[in-house]
Amino acid sequence: MKALVVGAGIGGLSAALALAKSGWAVTVFEKSTTIKEIGAGVQISPNGMKVLNALGVTPLIENSLYEPEHLEVRFGSSGRKVFSVPLKGVALSRWGARYIQVHRNDLIQALLTTLKNYINVQIITGAIVDSYINGSSDVSITIKNQKSEFGDLLIGADGLNSAIRDQMHGSSSPNYTGYAAWRFTVPEKLLNQNTTPVNSCVWVGEDKHIVVTRINSGKTINFVGVVKRESLIKESWNLKGAKEALTKDFKNWTPVVENIISCSDKIYLGGLYNRAPLKSWTDNKTVLIGDAAHPMLPSMAQGASQALEDTSALINCLKEGSTIESSIKKFFLYRNSRVSKIQTRSRDNLNLFHLNKIHKKILYYGGLWLLNQAYPELIHRKQDWIYSYNP
Repeated sequence: MKALVVGAGIGGLSAALALAKSGWAVTVFEKSTTIKEIGAGVQISPNGMKVLNALGVTPLIENSLYEPEHLEVRFGSSGRKVFSVPLKGVALSRWGARYIQVHRNDLIQALLTTLKNYINVQIITGAIVDSYINGSSDVSITIKNQKSEFGDLLIGADGLNSAIRDQMHGSSSPNYTGYAAWRFTVPEKLLNQNTTPVNSCVWVGEDKHIVVTRINSGKTINFVGVVKRESLIKESWNLKGAKEALTKDFKNWTPVVENIISCSDKIYLGGLYNRAPLKSWTDNKTVLIGDAAHPMLPSMAQGASQALEDTSALINCLKEGSTIESSIKKFFLYRNSRVSKIQTRSRDNLNLFHLNKIHKKILYYGGLWLLNQAYPELIHRKQDWIYSYNP
């Protein structure tokens, strides 16, 4: 059996690896001429780590990943802590795998290195896939300035602006959310040691929030600052932003934040976009996964982990199904309700991070503080349905 995979991101490469391990011949088509993930840090929660462990990828990122001791939520202006949740050690014992932060490109390169162990995998770069055709016994793709390719299964893992999705459901543009994200990294050694964040932290404020994680074995700070922007901003990971505008957005926030921003150099600003849920991810022998199927806002840090879950679930359905068509339909039915719930929670979290009414802040964050004081395990318990999941 042969699979065609469009897109060489985390979802596409992990799907290719899972298929190769199951004996499929796999060809991956990537429109870029080189496979190097744009962006910086990514969080992989225990549900996603279980997939990386099963695929044999984890040892290759062991030297660059970071396990946060705690996850904190703090007020941006005062720096006051709302709650702190232990992660390191707890994640493995409670949810069956670690919670890690890693550079996206480190993970991409680990997937590529692992794929080199399989002679049944081919990766073609500079391949712009225009369309697909479902035949009676196969599926084919047309590639700009190249010959068509044929296979038994086509996987669209080509992201938010998926060409495969557009053909399956009609061409459409993603919806601008009214928010944009500042992104940059800073070596920890450049920071004032008195204000270096020691844990993974979310700072919340009116119509804005910041998430700080660590990559490069904890030696590099990864900054994502989400702000309200009524005027449309292009969806991009490499659109340069102005430091003056970034500084203004988070003026008078805690010295920890000001310290990180003052040390920033290469700064990027991109709009946040989403899409309405699909009624189906399949068309005959063609299936969508990851952001092509269910793009999510970053407010639950589940984008990469849900793509990894897709990989595992798809392989299981293909092994159990009698035909490819029935297998991928089963995959959609199996996955749809879970990812839809996480998409909704991600949108809700964005709103909760940006509360601007004082009484709402008191009710929500005051309630979280009290719960954390009285029942510290409750916040862990609220994550069980996400992190304990074994796809």
